[in-house]
Amino acid sequence: MSREAAREQYDAVVGLLPAGDVPQAIFAVVKRTYDLRKGSLAPAEPLVRDVWSETGPDRLMPGSDYWYGKPCTDVAILGHAHVLPAAPQAEVSVRVGDSRVRALVLGARRVRWARGTRPRFDDPEPVEKVPMSWAHAYGGGDPRVPVSEARTPVERLRRIVDHPGLYPRNPYGRAYVVVDQAVDEIVLPQIERFDDRLTPERLVTRDPALWYRQPRPIAFELCRPKTFPRRLFGGLDAWFPPPEDDRLPEVAIGEVPLRFRSEHGIATGAGLRAFDVRFLQEAIAPLRIADPQPGLPIEVRGMHPEGRVARFVIPSPPKTEVVLEGRVTELLMRPTLIVVRPEDERVTVTWGASTSNMHRVFIPGMHATIPLSLRIDGDAPIGYTAPPTQRSMIEAARSPNGGA
Repeated sequence: MSREAAREQYDAVVGLLPAGDVPQAIFAVVKRTYDLRKGSLAPAEPLVRDVWSETGPDRLMPGSDYWYGKPCTDVAILGHAHVLPAAPQAEVSVRVGDSRVRALVLGARRVRWARGTRPRFDDPEPVEKVPMSWAHAYGGGDPRVPVSEARTPVERLRRIVDHPGLYPRNPYGRAYVVVDQAVDEIVLPQIERFDDRLTPERLVTRDPALWYRQPRPIAFELCRPKTFPRRLFGGLDAWFPPPEDDRLPEVAIGEVPLRFRSEHGIATGAGLRAFDVRFLQEAIAPLRIADPQPGLPIEVRGMHPEGRVARFVIPSPPKTEVVLEGRVTELLMRPTLIVVRPEDERVTVTWGASTSNMHRVFIPGMHATIPLSLRIDGDAPIGYTAPPTQRSMIEAARSPNGGA
């Protein structure tokens, strides 16, 4: 459900968790929007993707402002690479503090692969603009990989959302080929890592269980829950589980712990019952900030249509107070999500925090009014709206018009 921002220059919300149960904590989320051209606040963009009230599979789509308990701050860069002037390839880079991540951007290329020959790649064509999205990175799937018969209800359910021919790191991308037979119209990725390129020799995997040897894709968007290794922390391994040692690049670089199954119990097949808080991290590993101190610089090159560099520093958090029945608790707010849109010259920063400092329990659905509110930088309070009580809903259902 869409909503308007609570204030002209920020949006904020206060709530109780867990939802649908006796509350154990109060949470608060605040979001500000910044104009990079003016170096000042911009009209507020509303909070999006309330994971605590939405239902269904889409509730876990990336970009929620409501994940206040992330271990690190996620940074996402949305938009296109702009190549000025047009060229067959270019570089896009993001710097966060002293850390820098680079991506190679390429023009369209054709694969020449006749029956009885090995595949060859044409040189890339000149390009001016490429979406920096997972759809343009290496990945996708090969539907020719056979699927074994499902013997249990769990296996049948899994086949609805998964397939052995999908590339676990990025099921949404391009050019993942398993079966060693020539196919027409292979679309090659336009975004790659400089140090992990897709070559004609690496195009065909041959064995779907060896997917982990393939190039690691790169994009600056947030990662969806189905992508590896994020899916591990949600309790779901790849269709063909990779090794737990440094043969898996994610282990070698420290993104996933050594012996993550046998010693850490990650992805034991229990689904969300094996949930790990690291599942909440949606940015690629180089764009996660463990210590998001105010003043930390963020710089994006290659994603502005006029060639400008997008520069931003993490601002100080707003003073945030929750007030429960007149009792005030100040929260230590931490940035959870920073979204940079270089083409729009806009940045949004979302902070979040929670407290269990509740002198008495108010239960949504039982108490008609709950005296809970939120104050940002001394502004007028933003109140908490309690849901209808069970009694009011029963009375409405008994009314002559059925509560309509």
